[in-house]
Amino acid sequence: MTRDARSIKKRACRYLLQHYLGHFLQERLSLDQLGLDLYNGSGVIREIHLDVCAVNELLETLGAPLEIVDGFVSTITVTIPWQALLTDHCTLEVSGLQITCRPKYRTSGGWDSQGWSSSMASSMQLAQECLKDPPEASEEPPAQLEGLEMFAQTIETVLRRIKVTFIDTIVRIEHQPLDLETGVALEVHIKRSTHSPFCHFAIQVSFQHESYPVAVAGPYGEGPVAAGFGPGCEQLLSRQVFIVQELEVRDRLASSQLNKFLYLYTSESMPRRAHSNMLTVKALQVCPESGLGGPECCLRVSLLPLRLNIDQDALFFLKDYFSNLASFVNPYLPVDPATEVKADPSQKASEEAESAAGLGPDLAASVETTYSEQSSSSAGSTSSADQPIYFREFRFTSEVPIWLDYQGKHVVIEQGTFAGILIGLAQLNCSELKLKRLCCRHGLLGVDKVIQYAVTEWLTDIRKNQLPGILGGVGPMHSVVQLFHGVRDLFWLPIEQYRKDGRIIRGLQRGAASFGTSTASAALELSNRLVQAIQATAETVYDILSPTPPLNRFAITEGWAPSSRPRRAAQPADLREGVAKAYDTVREGVIDTAQTLCDVASRGHEQKGLPGAVGGVLRQIPPTVVRPLIVASEATSNLLGGMRNQIKPDARKEDFLKWRTEGGQD
Repeated sequence: MTRDARSIKKRACRYLLQHYLGHFLQERLSLDQLGLDLYNGSGVIREIHLDVCAVNELLETLGAPLEIVDGFVSTITVTIPWQALLTDHCTLEVSGLQITCRPKYRTSGGWDSQGWSSSMASSMQLAQECLKDPPEASEEPPAQLEGLEMFAQTIETVLRRIKVTFIDTIVRIEHQPLDLETGVALEVHIKRSTHSPFCHFAIQVSFQHESYPVAVAGPYGEGPVAAGFGPGCEQLLSRQVFIVQELEVRDRLASSQLNKFLYLYTSESMPRRAHSNMLTVKALQVCPESGLGGPECCLRVSLLPLRLNIDQDALFFLKDYFSNLASFVNPYLPVDPATEVKADPSQKASEEAESAAGLGPDLAASVETTYSEQSSSSAGSTSSADQPIYFREFRFTSEVPIWLDYQGKHVVIEQGTFAGILIGLAQLNCSELKLKRLCCRHGLLGVDKVIQYAVTEWLTDIRKNQLPGILGGVGPMHSVVQLFHGVRDLFWLPIEQYRKDGRIIRGLQRGAASFGTSTASAALELSNRLVQAIQATAETVYDILSPTPPLNRFAITEGWAPSSRPRRAAQPADLREGVAKAYDTVREGVIDTAQTLCDVASRGHEQKGLPGAVGGVLRQIPPTVVRPLIVASEATSNLLGGMRNQIKPDARKEDFLKWRTEGGQD
């Protein structure tokens, strides 16, 4: 293919893109941004800046509670399988999408139920435009194209098989209160998400929307013949399914040493089931039984076990962010205009009064009563246009265990004296709580009522039944509880196994294994905590006795700033690695101490000669005496950590996910 032919095809492709999507682009597309291979059915668009005004106009028509501040797309790749166009998926891959948005006040009372596809041309319109010819002068009307409907059906088939994949998406939601100069922002990173009309299982995030046809009467008035009917002859309007296969929230506050704030909990005793989704939300919109008012919703939510690592600063940040953001978002549902009563109440009242004037008092009273009921129904249906979603049924289908770690840092008196002291001094390690199953069938009006109901039920259950599980994680209590659990398993597991199948030897083996693992890991954890406390105390004494501003080993060798907090060293995987790390720690400690003494002596000798060198060495003697204690405690901690991870591999995995290490986990 010649260069001129490729240029013509690229210009034609740019014209079509500019014609249909140009109003969403900030700048006109250039030929350098396009990559086209029509023979293989692929095309690429690079470096796209979105026109936020045009996008916000579209969002305004949809009634969205957010507006776009900035938008950028790195690449958009389109792949069309020419050989299997009607059977295979056409793929649209959006890579590097970055959107910054902020909430806005709601100006209208309802959502537009048509969705984003209503702003695009339908398949019939595309077919008519593609096959449109200039009209010829003729007295007879033009004949209808025979293949128009077939062509439109082909386009519809292709459009329904488009698979859209988003890679490395960043969504940033900013909020600045009106009375403050500063605001907060929440940044969400989505590694990969796939959306397809026929794909019920996505790699990360999936959303499915199904609309059911409105019921119509049969040709002989035998009743509705549409397929949108569920049990009990209820008319189904729509169904939404939101699936999150994997969700994690990472802590990126500068004052925190934690890595992951929230993630899915898995272990050897609780592995993840194959093809299980971390979060599933199913909403079914049905027409009310009375036929009046807006649609009603049946909501079901399921969730897998969670692990939370909470830093006090991150907790306060999320609390302030969502409390400021929640007041701006309150979804509403549209109401069918056919159900609205448009008659003038005053005119209708006068007509009713005139018609009842010649009747008896009983009939007149009956007419007045009927009018009052109709007027109240009219007022209710008129105000229903702005009412929130009515949830006829809400179910939280599974009991969800949550393991919680919390790090308090400082007392906050604004929360109250006792609460501030408790929040600031509390330290939780593997506190366990459970979110019980919920089933509410008495109806809830609005999303806020659903959230309030669920939170109230869970907090009540936690206060009544789960306080021991939470208090079991206070300070070193988790290790003590593990010791008692090991002793209990030593005697209880043989009894349980004997009651089950009479295999007392198998029960003794299980009890001894559980006792050995639990007691050994708990003892190592307690010993490691004691050694780390000794190390922290020795480092404090070393900083006090040092004649110069302290610079730790990380700041010297890894380039950390003196004011920044170093990340934790990675935990050894097993005993062998623990011994190797302990040896390296001792060797580096001896070398650093000797190097420090030599540097101090050389600098003192350069300034004051021999007295300066001797004085510098003498000033370094107090911290040098404390330094071996720091090195020994750090080496012991590595050795104990390797032994614990050898016995309990899940502990190293939890530490790796919880803490920011020197290698970094960005």
